[in-house]
Amino acid sequence: LHLSTMMLDERWKNALAITAIVLAGLFVVAQAIKLWAKSIYNSWLADPATPLDVDAFVDTETNPPNYAKVVFMHSSATGGRQPVEGLIDLSSFESPHVEGLRVTQRLDARDGSKKPHISVDDGAVPLDLTGDVSSRGAASSRSTPRTRRNLRSRKPPLVIGTIRMGFGHHRIAYAAASWARAATEDKEAGDTYFHDLLNIDSEEADLIKSADAFYSKMSRITSNFGGPIEKLWGTMMLQGDGDALRITGLMAVQLRPLLKGMPTDTPIIATHSLVALAAVACGFTNVINLVIDNHAQFFVVVPQCLNLVQGPVNYQAFLRMGVEPENLELAGHWRSEER
Repeated sequence: LHLSTMMLDERWKNALAITAIVLAGLFVVAQAIKLWAKSIYNSWLADPATPLDVDAFVDTETNPPNYAKVVFMHSSATGGRQPVEGLIDLSSFESPHVEGLRVTQRLDARDGSKKPHISVDDGAVPLDLTGDVSSRGAASSRSTPRTRRNLRSRKPPLVIGTIRMGFGHHRIAYAAASWARAATEDKEAGDTYFHDLLNIDSEEADLIKSADAFYSKMSRITSNFGGPIEKLWGTMMLQGDGDALRITGLMAVQLRPLLKGMPTDTPIIATHSLVALAAVACGFTNVINLVIDNHAQFFVVVPQCLNLVQGPVNYQAFLRMGVEPENLELAGHWRSEER
């Protein structure tokens, strides 16, 4: 009996030793992954360096980054794509649906693309929001006296930036456009431009679509597995925390070429946080983000711009989260202007 007890104790000791070694190994691996992911994340922030600073906005002490999660989600959504520093020349044309609203597109049709495109010969106007058409080669070489009159405005233009993802973003964009057009009619503002990032036929627009497709695919896959895997993915998707804003901010840096063709003092009214983040990353100084959700979370607000919220409860919730009052204002419901 004594011998059996000794053998049993030895087995327990061995089991505990092996367990301790495994746990220690897992801890070391986890720390190594964390350090690696942190270095990758910091390298993304440094190259390219942009004015956008999400970490200062969310406060890393109260909202510490989960570097592994951020790196995994961003790498998966972008496929490891590196941000492009160039810009895409744009043009605009009269909206076929809303009188007085101009819609943006790329200046020249994309090679090999089947997306409908309106050429300058067919009525599109090279986009020049400076009012000085000679300041850019594309505008000066293609414009006519008539188009130059259309480009100039005594008041600054307004750009409604959106992404055609779901009905809500587009509905709010058209509501904002109605107020901008009313201001134009009252001679309080210049022309209104409807800038849907997905309408700019480009690699960046393709990236938005592929990222959306990735999240949809992962949702379907995890749903098929069910159980804890589906629950884990669902929890990650519902957490609009600082990490969600960090991931979106990294994606926004990829989209800068879609906005770089505009002067950085152009007023941008964004109905999608990704547009506002991209504008801030480009250095725009007059950005308004219309917060679309009445559930306060970092995912829907944007640093270094003015975030307009619809209700006092939401406003107070953002203040409690640490959003500075100068970045927040109560505006009311996003409805269309009616005359």
